[in-house]
Amino acid sequence: MSEPSVGDMKVVLLAPIEPFRSGIAKHSTQIALELSNRQNVDLYVMSFKRLYPAFLFPGESDKDHSNLSPKLKADFDLDTINPFTWQKTSNRIKALNPELVIIPAWTFFVAPCLGWIANSCRQAGIKVTCIVHNAFDHEGSAWKKSLMKYQLSKYDRFICHNQTSAKDIREVFSNADIGVSPHPIFDQYPKALGTLSRRAPLELLFFGIIREYKGLDILLDAVATLGDINFHLSIVGECWGDIKPYKVQAEKLGVSNKVEFLDTYASDADTAEYFSRSDVVVLPYRSMT
Repeated sequence: MSEPSVGDMKVVLLAPIEPFRSGIAKHSTQIALELSNRQNVDLYVMSFKRLYPAFLFPGESDKDHSNLSPKLKADFDLDTINPFTWQKTSNRIKALNPELVIIPAWTFFVAPCLGWIANSCRQAGIKVTCIVHNAFDHEGSAWKKSLMKYQLSKYDRFICHNQTSAKDIREVFSNADIGVSPHPIFDQYPKALGTLSRRAPLELLFFGIIREYKGLDILLDAVATLGDINFHLSIVGECWGDIKPYKVQAEKLGVSNKVEFLDTYASDADTAEYFSRSDVVVLPYRSMT
């Protein structure tokens, strides 16, 4: 990476970026692209060669190489379960001596790794800001919350996308420096080509990884009450668990002929088509920030 010009602010973003799958990776990729386009910022991106061991990622793959988003120059060296890479990444950051390091927080599993690196940077006098996606896990237990508290305790400042997350942090760290900025719109998707035909006057969409807290069973109960309304529901996203109970539920409710299960990861191009066809996106989360 090129040396910064005089007056440039040197910034390190340590986060999963594309081709990793997930909203966190998309969010971090867009932040990196925005920062890299700023004339007064010299950006260094550091990412992961492994986020999760295979047994913790039930999906088909944690990477998607089909996306056509602009490529970022980044180091993909960090392994969340190899502390030697934590030290290597920390040393790399400290050698750059940036004015700011930005690290996201979203799940307990990566908290020990990211918390350790954040602490190492702060001990070297480097300011570290956390972008908080989840202060604590949706399906969290006491020990998961403790790991998140460990990571969150290592930052100088927090950026939250809503007051709920800010409140969660203040309840644990009463003097925390917190800024709240609304979640940006993901506008990087390609234009839909209209490849999906409509199947009913009312097209509904449930989108994203299927986990218990996202309330898909609630949605199936709800559409069963629509009576004579002519609808079709698309359920698009990998199921992190057993999808069979949802299909059985749809059968028992008598709506299986109006419900389509697409238990797979959707590329950006496919995502654009599903959202373009839908009239309503329904996400009845049991728990969310």
